[in-house]
Amino acid sequence: MSITIKQLEAFVAVTNTLSFSKAAAIVHLSQPALSSNIRRLEETIGARLFDRDTRTVALTAVGTEFAAIARGLLDNVEHGLAHIRRHAAGERGSLSLAMAPSLAASFLPGIIGAYAAAYPQVDLRLYDVLSDEAVELVRTRAVDLALTPRRDDASDLLQRDVLMDDLVVLCADRHALAARRGITWEDLVAYPQIAKKGGSGVRHIIDREYLKRGLSFVPAYEVEHVATMIGLIVAGLGYGVFPRSTTASFNMDGLVLLPFSARVRPRRRISATTLKSRSPNAAVETFVRLCREKARQAAHANAGWKG
Repeated sequence: MSITIKQLEAFVAVTNTLSFSKAAAIVHLSQPALSSNIRRLEETIGARLFDRDTRTVALTAVGTEFAAIARGLLDNVEHGLAHIRRHAAGERGSLSLAMAPSLAASFLPGIIGAYAAAYPQVDLRLYDVLSDEAVELVRTRAVDLALTPRRDDASDLLQRDVLMDDLVVLCADRHALAARRGITWEDLVAYPQIAKKGGSGVRHIIDREYLKRGLSFVPAYEVEHVATMIGLIVAGLGYGVFPRSTTASFNMDGLVLLPFSARVRPRRRISATTLKSRSPNAAVETFVRLCREKARQAAHANAGWKG
């Protein structure tokens, strides 16, 4: 027979009051039910815990020894429950986050700082990887959450929009496009483009936009890193297409930022992506809420972002 929490609570209540009637009221049991719990506890231990008659209740030697043990057990249960409740509320534990590098460098640093300050007992683990890899990390349960452009192949994923981010064209100030306004994809196809290799969210959008229009898209240069793209653009070797949020950290000396035509206006739709089959995670929900708050604030400061 095992000892229950209710039996321990009944025993400690009697120990504290030396009264079965008062103890029964404290633990919200009838007096017969309390007596039954004490009797079963004594049977499990194999010894009487109280000497009692019609007028007095006193601890036996075994009862005195067990009193400290019982209080310690109840304290451990209470501390354990408090710990797991904080974990369930997202106040402690861990949160693993995969994110596109462009978001890691622009939109997310302030959010990560605010989250870390508010929840110092949560171990935040970051993975800055291309969008395809970020989604794969979600699917294999290697991370809790990914922040990436919304995908079509996502029947197994829960995608919640966080922000809409305009795409813009970046070129050297001496480039033939530099004086243009209201850029279209048809305008761009005539000039060499510098693009990131496949796997990035922006590259998926670019490929899709050209395909929709029946235009052939063959980048003049395909590279891995944004810094390489910018170096080639500054050298006048082509233009690039970037999320507006990413360009906030660029050194714009010798560069021009060109918006697309309002008729075209391509956007990167950033989603908080989790696996549908995973149970809800309070830490994830808190982080997503912070992202949405940041997006709303950014929408007031930058017309190219929309929360």
